Parts: sequence; structure tokens; C-alpha cells
Amino acid sequence: MTDPTNLIDSPQRAAVMAHAWLRLAPQSAPLFWQSATEPFLAALLFAACPQDTGLGIEWVYEVVSASGGRSLYEAAVAAGSDGAVAAVLRGFDQMEVHRRLGFVDTMRHAVHPWLNPAVVQVS
Repeated sequence: MTDPTNLIDSPQRAAVMAHAWLRLAPQSAPLFWQSATEPFLAALLFAACPQDTGLGIEWVYEVVSASGGRSLYEAAVAAGSDGAVAAVLRGFDQMEVHRRLGFVDTMRHAVHPWLNPAVVQVS
């Protein structure tokens, strides 16, 4: 399976991809959570694309899965992401823990299907 982050060549394309993934997730969250999560997922997707770090979808999933107590901003900066893209993630890091966990869960459900080649075939 081709890494879907390879199709991202701009922040706008990352935003469109995040929007679609959040709405098509097998265990989709309520619309409020989808809309509120969208900019953070878009920033992570762009950070993982070849235009930024090139670390790919596995990196996005690892960061999201480990982010309950971890800073998304620091993870993006440590990976070498553009400061402007990573800065979007500061808002996530400043949230209350229980709210942040809702965002994490929403992002994980949106990204997970793209790790399983039996579910999705992207070319």
C-alpha cells in the first residue's frame, strides 16, 4: 500500500485529507469532535508528508497513540517539521487532559484504517 501522506503536497491537501478521514472513520466521532480535531490532524499529516519531514503515516499514528501525555508540538519539532506547521499543534498541547484524550481518540480512529492494507488500497 502506498503511504497516503505521499499524496500531500500542501497544507490545503492535508486539510482536505484530514476532513475526509475524520468523516469516513469506521468509528466516527460526533461532528463536533471531527471539526475540532481537523486542524490538528491536518498539521500532523502535513508534518509527515514528503514536503516536510517525510516520516509517513506510521509516524502520525505513533505520535497520536503516544500523545495522551506527550506534546504534539514537541514531537513535530523533534521530527524536524517546519515551525509554522508544528505551531498549529501548540493549541492541542494547551488543552485540558480529558479533552485532549477525546481529540487523540478521534485522530486514532481516523488514521488507523490507513495502516491496514486489507482495508484500504491507495495508489
